[in-house]
Amino acid sequence: MNTTIFQRMRRERDATAALELLRITALGDTGGSRAARNILRWLWCSHGGIELRVLDYTRQAAALEVMAWWAGPVQSDAPLQAVINQINEKWPAEECPMCGGRL
Repeated sequence: MNTTIFQRMRRERDATAALELLRITALGDTGGSRAARNILRWLWCSHGGIELRVLDYTRQAAALEVMAWWAGPVQSDAPLQAVINQINEKWPAEECPMCGGRL
């Protein structure tokens, strides 16, 4: 069966090993454990990860590139903070009904 380029790009990835590593880390009691818990919660509760599914391939790649940049090291938080400020001016942050955090 012939597949289109889009179908090949959208093929489901196997993240079992990566998810297991984050699970084990998240269940620990270190700074890295806290970070892993927060990332997993962000994916699930804060809707950030779920929103990746809505984006087209180009915007998914851009979002993941920004996340990779943000993971550091970064010279300044200013570029991201400027974008967040613009977003918050137009659409104020709301409270998440699931966890009470800010969306």
